[in-house]
Amino acid sequence: MICTRLSGTYREMGDVVGRAHALAISRVAAERMRAYHTANCDVCALERLLDHRIEQVSDLLPDALEYLEGIALGSLVPLQRLVLFNFGLSDEEAQIVAVAQKPEGGAGCTIAAFQNAPEGPVIGGNLDDPPWQFISLDRPQHGYKSLQVRLPGYFATWGGMNERGLCITGASGGPALPGTLDAVPDSPRPPLTKSPVQDVLYQCSNVDEAVALLQGPLFAGNNYMLGDSEQAVQVEKRYDGVTVTTFREPEDAPLCAGNLRRSDLDQPWYAKHLNKLPPDKLARHRLVRSLMQECQHRPGVAALQAVLNDHGAGQADVGASHSLCHVGSALTLVGIPRQKRVLIAQAPACVNDYTEYMLDEVLSD
Repeated sequence: MICTRLSGTYREMGDVVGRAHALAISRVAAERMRAYHTANCDVCALERLLDHRIEQVSDLLPDALEYLEGIALGSLVPLQRLVLFNFGLSDEEAQIVAVAQKPEGGAGCTIAAFQNAPEGPVIGGNLDDPPWQFISLDRPQHGYKSLQVRLPGYFATWGGMNERGLCITGASGGPALPGTLDAVPDSPRPPLTKSPVQDVLYQCSNVDEAVALLQGPLFAGNNYMLGDSEQAVQVEKRYDGVTVTTFREPEDAPLCAGNLRRSDLDQPWYAKHLNKLPPDKLARHRLVRSLMQECQHRPGVAALQAVLNDHGAGQADVGASHSLCHVGSALTLVGIPRQKRVLIAQAPACVNDYTEYMLDEVLSD
């Protein structure tokens, strides 16, 4: 898997990414732009909206804009395009330019953790985005060094571990169903949000600091798994940018999530909405919970790898989106914070070997 060393300011790091992954970024940008190149698209209106969006990003998320400016410089992909597929359009804006936005992403991510493994807490996850990802070894101008899983052209990162042993993985929160907080039409929502993964790894030394950071309103609503040398927790953030729930279990209890909200599924009244959930997401939620409970008396790295590589109905069902190792999986990551050790396998992780990254070695000068 490609490793890219980054250092300096956000713009300098973005420039390195742009130069190193120019072809992949161009392909990603072209694919993302296809939705807007329709016969009905008002190109002039779209350009005006994007100029305004760049101003918004500059005001609210200056680090993100600086990074994307660096990517634009290094890859020669126009900044407008990068901002468009990083931050998209609101439904109202999409109507103005007469395009229909399609949701991104693969079949679904999975995150999981054991707290009481012989190795200490172990944290892992399956990334479901298309297979453009690469590993970055970051030495930011300000912040902790880290290993991160990135997608070319995006400011967001999916997961990783920093030099203090803090590990994070993520999964999107899933559909907003009637009666849930995400579905409240009048709930305030920030105009723009960003993935918190990079900020967590640059700024936080342990789980408690990361949980506090996630309270920030400009961080995206998602499911997150966090772990350090002493503990692992699951954090659920709503799309309102404000409501955050932290799940801390007894030490012998596993933690896991897919693309559904645990705080919703734990409510008795939620059962009547189950038929409205995407069947694959509900099946994966039940599968990962069942597998983690089966392994809770023998927790460890091998058990977590086996869970994340599971196909649910057996080998004949390889690729099914309701399994954990499925057609949308791009890679599997397992972090062992106490050892400052990360294992990564590209899809299909059930077949490919894991590559070991010892952070004290790979992040050294």
